[in-house]
Amino acid sequence: MREAIGGSLLMNLVVIFTGIVILFFVSIISYSKAYGVKNRIINVLEKYEEFNVSAQNEINADLRNVGYKATTSNQCDSDRVKNHLREIGITNSSELTNLNTNAFNYCLYKIESKSSHGSFYYVAVTFVSFEFPLIGDILTFPVYGETRILGKDYNY
Repeated sequence: MREAIGGSLLMNLVVIFTGIVILFFVSIISYSKAYGVKNRIINVLEKYEEFNVSAQNEINADLRNVGYKATTSNQCDSDRVKNHLREIGITNSSELTNLNTNAFNYCLYKIESKSSHGSFYYVAVTFVSFEFPLIGDILTFPVYGETRILGKDYNY
């Protein structure tokens, strides 16, 4: 009888440990995907040097190819995103207008540069989401990135 109880306890510990390891790998993969999507968005914006129809179409095509999640709710208006933007020095509420108007779950903000007139940069926010089939969306974490300063002529 003693070995039966010890065997079931060991089996439970193995199942719990395996579940924790699987959750760890799923979180790493989800974060990696969101980080990669953020980098793709930034690269496209720097390529076109603005957020126009061509840039939006290329971003949408990239996100479709990667299999990035379509949005079901607007997380760009969440306090977590706006507080982070205020922490990096963006306090004007007019600067916090999301430029993304499509169905993918990312936010895009155009910020006027304070260092030189006529120049600007973009802040891209993507999201790491942890979803489970029966439970749904449990946690969502934003991933932030900025483009280089655009709209400035560097001819000397």
